[in-house]
Amino acid sequence: MRAVGWLASVALVTACATAGAVPRPVEIPVRQQPRPIVSPVPTRGSPVHVMLVGDSLAWEASGPFANALTKSGDAVVKVMAYGGTDWCTYAADLRATVASFHPDAVALEFSGNNLGPCMADPDTGRPLSGEALVLKYVRDATDAIDYLLGQHVAVYLASIPVARRPHPQDGALGAAIVHLAEDHPGVRYVDAGATVEAHGTYADYLPCLPNEPCLDVDPTTGLPAARVRAPDGVHFCPDGLPAVNGVTPQCDRWSSGASRYGKAIADPIIADFGL
Repeated sequence: MRAVGWLASVALVTACATAGAVPRPVEIPVRQQPRPIVSPVPTRGSPVHVMLVGDSLAWEASGPFANALTKSGDAVVKVMAYGGTDWCTYAADLRATVASFHPDAVALEFSGNNLGPCMADPDTGRPLSGEALVLKYVRDATDAIDYLLGQHVAVYLASIPVARRPHPQDGALGAAIVHLAEDHPGVRYVDAGATVEAHGTYADYLPCLPNEPCLDVDPTTGLPAARVRAPDGVHFCPDGLPAVNGVTPQCDRWSSGASRYGKAIADPIIADFGL
C-alpha cells in the first residue's frame, strides 16, 4: 500500500463521534504500474456485450440502462444487480459471468453497503464502517478492476448520488471512486449521480426533462416537476417503500431518477462503442 497526494483531501469524518476530533486521511491502495488496455472495437453484426454490476441503485436503473444501450440493436446487456450488495459479494460470480458472457464493457456501481458477511470486521463480526469500510471497498474494487482490465474489458465507474442524510464515509467513498478511475488507464468515471442532484446537492424534485411524464409538483415552487428520489432519500422510486436489508420493491410508477441515472451510466458506453 502507498499513500498518494490526493489522499490528504479525502479526510474521513467518522460521524464526529468525538467532538473536535481531527479526521485522518484514508490511505487508498493503488497499483504501482497501471496496466493499459486496448478496448475492443465493435463491428456491425457483432453485438457489443455490456454488463451492469451493482446494488439497489443499479437495480432500479437497470431498465433505463438496458433500454438506452439496446435501442440501436447492436448491444446485448446482462445485469448483475441486487439490493444490499457490495463488491466482494460479486467477486466469484463476476469472474464466472465475464468468462461466459465475454463483455466488452462493464459498468460498476456500489454505494457503500455493509450487509454481506464479507463486509464484517474479522475480529468483532460487526459490519465495517467509516475508514475500514472505505478501505475494504477500495481493495475489492481494485481487485475487480484489475481482473476486468486484464480481460481487456472497458470499465465504467458510476458515482454515488448524494443522499438526503449522507453517511459519514460517503464523501471519502465518492472521492475514492473518482481516483480509482484516474489511477487505472482503461477505466472511465461517470458522474451519473449529478443527474439527480441540484448542482451537487441533494434534491427531491428537479425540472421535468423533455419527453418524460411530468407527474409531480415541487412543493417549494408550486410548479410541475419530476420527483427524482424516493421518500427514504436514497433510492429513486417517487413513492417507493423503505428498503429491507437494502432491497427495494419494484417501482409501480414512472421513476425519473432511475431513468436519469441509468441513462447517464449508459451514455458514455454508447458514445465509446458507437451504439
